[in-house]
Amino acid sequence: MIPTSVLEGFSLGVATSIGLGQFDHAFGLYGLPGHKRFFMNVAEGFEDVDQMQTKEFVPFLIFFIVLMSLLKWKP
Repeated sequence: MIPTSVLEGFSLGVATSIGLGQFDHAFGLYGLPGHKRFFMNVAEGFEDVDQMQTKEFVPFLIFFIVLMSLLKWKP
């Protein structure tokens, strides 16, 4: 009863919110000041990306590449 485009749009919105919410952890950014609004927290993470922790980013990058490769190889 619900159109496919609505379900796909909702799924994209949820995936984007979750992905941007995990951005700080993927780059090893801890101790950033918290804001009341979600987009302000995301902007704070993008502003402080130069403080990235390599030891936490490398495993994220490896697993991200593996997951995207598996998605292409076996959809």
